[in-house]
Amino acid sequence: VQGTFAGEYMADHFPQGNLAIVSDGTPYGDGLANKARRVLRAKGHPEKLATKIRYDQADFVDLIRKMKAAKIEVVFFAGLGSQLGPLIRQTDEAGLHAQFISGDGAMIKDLTVLAGPAVENTLIVFSPEDRSNPAAANVVTRFRSQGFEPEAYTLKSYAAVQVIARGIEMAGAQAPRLVAAAIRSGKPISTVLGDLTFDAKGDRREPDVMMYVWTKQANGGFSLEPMK
Repeated sequence: VQGTFAGEYMADHFPQGNLAIVSDGTPYGDGLANKARRVLRAKGHPEKLATKIRYDQADFVDLIRKMKAAKIEVVFFAGLGSQLGPLIRQTDEAGLHAQFISGDGAMIKDLTVLAGPAVENTLIVFSPEDRSNPAAANVVTRFRSQGFEPEAYTLKSYAAVQVIARGIEMAGAQAPRLVAAAIRSGKPISTVLGDLTFDAKGDRREPDVMMYVWTKQANGGFSLEPMK
């Protein structure tokens, strides 16, 4: 979903831009990159540069050289924040001030430290704020009463366990294949995030992503805010 959303966003908001798709070479990164690429090509706006880095790479001189040669203006990075941060910093220091976009793998608190001031305006595809979901209100209150803030993937993990538990009930068995088939039946499953349904491929039918932007605050710091 994230890769598809990112591809649609780039095609709609940067129709004339020179685009690069960079994957960290992991199944996660390649999956995001391939989905974004398919959308861009379907919309008649293929990327100008598609490449991979090593998942443990820290020096991006060669990649930046390629991006500068291709006059890249927008970079979709399909990987983790631990690499996105240094890539943003090094790209900016090299004089290429590209627009960076990434997915949930970049949702790390240290991104601003790793990227420095160049993190400003970086776009992140992520899900809506689960703690604001009315269906989760009671669970959020219980967590907080115990001194725990249910941020990041807490409520999604809670919902995932509920989906599996309900799948076992629906299947009447614990065999993974039968449970998966039950979940993919399209029947609503009640969770902390509300009723969820899944298609035959196991993907959620309800839209669950939006765009966030790293924004500079009056105190000089940066915060991740929903796009308006």
